[in-house]
Amino acid sequence: MKFLKKKKIGYICILSLISVRIILNIGLNLILKEMLDAMQNSTEEHFKKLIIFVVFYFAGAVIVTVLSMIFNLYFFKNIGISIRVNLFDNILKKRIEIFNKNRNGDYISLFNNEVVIYENDVLYNSINIFSDILTVLFNAIFMIYINKNLACIMFITVALFLFFISKLSCLTVNPKNNCVLCNRNYNSKIKEYISGFELIKNYSLESFILKKIKTYTYDLEQSKYIYKKITAIFEVVSGYFNLAITLCILIIGGLMNFANAITIGGLVAMIQALNSIITPISDLAVRIVKYKSSVGVAKIIEDESDIKESVKEVKKVIRHDLYFEKQIDIKHLYFSYDDKRNVLDDISCTFLKNKKYVVIGSSGSGKTTLCKLLTHELCNNKGQIEIDGIKISDIDDSYINSIVTIVKQDIFLFNDTIKNNLTLYDIDITDEKIDNIIHITGLTEFIENKGWDFKLEENGRNISGGEKCRIAIARALLKNRNILILDEAFANLDKIIADKIEKDILNMKNITLINITHRISENMLRKYDQVIVMDDGKIKEMGAFSELNNRQNIC
Repeated sequence: MKFLKKKKIGYICILSLISVRIILNIGLNLILKEMLDAMQNSTEEHFKKLIIFVVFYFAGAVIVTVLSMIFNLYFFKNIGISIRVNLFDNILKKRIEIFNKNRNGDYISLFNNEVVIYENDVLYNSINIFSDILTVLFNAIFMIYINKNLACIMFITVALFLFFISKLSCLTVNPKNNCVLCNRNYNSKIKEYISGFELIKNYSLESFILKKIKTYTYDLEQSKYIYKKITAIFEVVSGYFNLAITLCILIIGGLMNFANAITIGGLVAMIQALNSIITPISDLAVRIVKYKSSVGVAKIIEDESDIKESVKEVKKVIRHDLYFEKQIDIKHLYFSYDDKRNVLDDISCTFLKNKKYVVIGSSGSGKTTLCKLLTHELCNNKGQIEIDGIKISDIDDSYINSIVTIVKQDIFLFNDTIKNNLTLYDIDITDEKIDNIIHITGLTEFIENKGWDFKLEENGRNISGGEKCRIAIARALLKNRNILILDEAFANLDKIIADKIEKDILNMKNITLINITHRISENMLRKYDQVIVMDDGKIKEMGAFSELNNRQNIC
C-alpha cells in the first residue's frame, strides 16, 4: 500500500466521499420508509412535503455520487502514472550487472501483468473492500434502527460467512503466484523467440520452438484455470449464501409483519437495506480472495519501486567530485563468472590519458570482460581498477558514464529519427560539430539521401548493419567524452571504411582510446601507443607494436 500512503490526502478524500455516498443511499431507504408509513398513517400535506424533500435530496445524492466517481478515477489515474514512472525510474537506476540478472521479458511482464494486478486486485480493490464493509456496516445500523431482531440474525450469519471466506481465501495465494510466474516465463519466451526469428527460420527450428511454446502456453493457461476455478467456487458459494440470507429475512420479516411487530414501510426499508447489503457481501467475498492472493504481486511491485533498495544496489560510497586527469590503473585483476574458472587471471596494466590502446586476442581471451569491468558493468572482481588513484568501486556509476563512452558490436537504435539517434536528444550539440562527426564516420551521403528526419524502425531494421555501426560510432564521438572504448565496433564495417574511421579517431588528441578487437592490420597496429595481447585471460605481451616479441603472429 506504499503508493496509497504517498497520496494519503487524496486517499482520505476518496474514503470520505464514499462514506457520504453510502450514508446518502441509506437516507433514501429511510425516506422510502417514511413515505410508505405516511401514506398509511399521515396527511396528504405531510406527504407532499416529503415529495419536495425527496427531489432535493435525490439531486444532492446524484451530485455527490458523480463527484465521488470522477475523483476516484482521477486519483487512480495519478496513482497509475506514479507506479509506472516510479518503477521505470528505479529500473534505470539499476547498475547494468543488476539489471541483467532478470530477463527482459520479466521487466515487460512487470509493466503489462504485475502492475495491472497490483492496481486492480490490491489498490483499487482496497477501496472497494472499504466501500463494501462500510455499506454493510451502515446498512446494518439502519436495520438495527428498523428492527433489532432481524438485524441480529443477519449479523450472525454474515459474520460466520466472512470468517469462512477469510480462511478459505488462503487457498488462492499459491495459485495466483504461480499464474504470475508462468506469465513471466511465457512473456520472456515469446520475446526471446520473436527476437530470434531469423535464426529459427534459417536453422528450420519451427517445429521444436512450437513445441516449447505449447509447453509454456499450457503451463500459463493451466495456472490460470486452477486460479479461476477456485475463485469461481467462491463466487458460486457467495451467490447462494446471499440468496439464503434474502429468503431468511423475507420469511422472518413476513411472519413479524403478520404479528404486527414491523410496519409495511419498515419491512420494505429492511428489504431495501438488505438488497444494499447482499451485493457488497457477495463482492466482498471475491475481493478478499483476490486481495489476499495478490499480496505476493504487491511485494514484487513495491520492492521494485523502493528507491532505498535501488540506492543500496548502486554503491556503498558515492563520489561526484572527480575528474579524469591522469590514468586508469588495473592491478592484479581476477574475474570469474562461475567461481570455477578465471576469465581474467592476474591482469595488470595502465591506460594513460589521451593515449591510444588496442587490446587484441582470440575469442574467449577475456577482452570483452575486461571492457565490462572498466565501465563497471561487471563487478565482484578481485584486484583493483582505479581512476586517478580512486577505486572504481568507490565511484558513482553516473560519474563513470560521464567520462566513458562505449560502442559495442551489438548496437541498439531507438525507433526515432536519424538526428535523435545521433544526438541522443542533446539539443546543445552544434550543427558544426555534427557535420564534422558525420564526415569522419562516412555518414554524409547517407544522411543527404535519407534526411535528418528519416525515422529508423525498431532497432534500425530499415538500414544496413554498416550504417547502424557508423551511427553508433558517430553518437559516441558526439558525446565528446575523454575515454572511448570500442568493443569490436568495426566488425560490421567494410575494411576500407573501418580503416578510415579508425585513423581519424587515432588522430583525435583529446580522446583516450581503448580498441578491443581480434581483427587488425599491421599498419594500423603501428599507429597505437600500446598494443595489449591477451590469451586465455592473461596479458601475454604489452607495448608498442615494434617492441612486441611475437608481432609476426599477431596480424
